[in-house]
Amino acid sequence: MAMKNIYSIILFIIVVNSNLCLSQTDLATGFDVVENNHVILTSVAGNRGVNGGRILWDTSHGIYVGYSPTGRYSGWKNLMETFEREVLEDSTGVLNLDLSGFDVLIINVVSSWDSPYTINEITEISSFVSDGGTLVFLSDNSTTHVENINPICNFFGSATGISEITPLDLVIQDFINHPIFQDVNQIFYRAAGEISSIPPSEVVAWTDADEPILAIARYGSGKVLFTGDVNFMDNTYINNLDNQLFTENIFDWALQPRVAPVPTLSSIGLLLFGFLLTGFSLFFSRKTKTH
Repeated sequence: MAMKNIYSIILFIIVVNSNLCLSQTDLATGFDVVENNHVILTSVAGNRGVNGGRILWDTSHGIYVGYSPTGRYSGWKNLMETFEREVLEDSTGVLNLDLSGFDVLIINVVSSWDSPYTINEITEISSFVSDGGTLVFLSDNSTTHVENINPICNFFGSATGISEITPLDLVIQDFINHPIFQDVNQIFYRAAGEISSIPPSEVVAWTDADEPILAIARYGSGKVLFTGDVNFMDNTYINNLDNQLFTENIFDWALQPRVAPVPTLSSIGLLLFGFLLTGFSLFFSRKTKTH
């Protein structure tokens, strides 16, 4: 009888642990982690940019619950390939690659889950942008590991994941006149995070409550985009509202020919500005919450 009770307890523990695993929360959505569902996409805009180009998606700092081009962004990856754009998912790290061979570098907080970017990596990436590359940051709310990518966001004038914006189902319709918003009326974000900016970064989209949600920057001959949500172009949400059109616009813009350089601050100067920006943003965010 005692042995039977022991078996019953063991079985109970196994069942409980299994249920816990099955009900793991995806911090980027607030929902339970779900199985990835691949989507087949065809262009909704036609290619207003350029065919060809090479896009590097850095996963060297750790992938979270399948957020990668071969996982939850497989629809986007296939869409890029219809425009003859090569997408490389790489886990070796930017210091082990020749970044000059790429046109766009994507840094995603849910593909940078386990460790932060180092000073050496920031220096290498800043050179890539200064020389004419485009850097796309996909960040999210404050419960995700934004601390892993904020040191490099700070370098270019932004801090991400300042807060978790409510409502979690968020419709963005307040943005400036810019190529990434061409023919876009509404964008859907899920469990997004507020961002903040100082030059060279500038905010280009806001929530209905005037919370900054997307920014761009020019640095040297290159450009940078910061967005406060990672889900708008994943397989689950890319078909919501104008998300696919918005996504196509981003990469048409990102792959436009390189432009004349703008003056840049020194690396140390920008890093100091960045750390101050993050500190002030967190201070005022916490101060607001206490009132």
